[in-house]
Amino acid sequence: MKTTIITGITGGDGAYLAKLLLEKGYKVIGITRSYNSCNIHKLKYLGRMIELLLKNARCNRYYYD
Repeated sequence: MKTTIITGITGGDGAYLAKLLLEKGYKVIGITRSYNSCNIHKLKYLGRMIELLLKNARCNRYYYD
């Protein structure tokens, strides 16, 4: 399985790219500025596992399934 990192994953283009790559079988890791400012709802509809890393938090990881 190939792995990809998407910066700005909670934006419109980032969420669309995540969906496209998940459909192609990629593991998706997304980076966003902070948990409070990100649009998590754009990721929940994907229905797949996404690892979300926060810019200012080295160890915080959130998984959505």
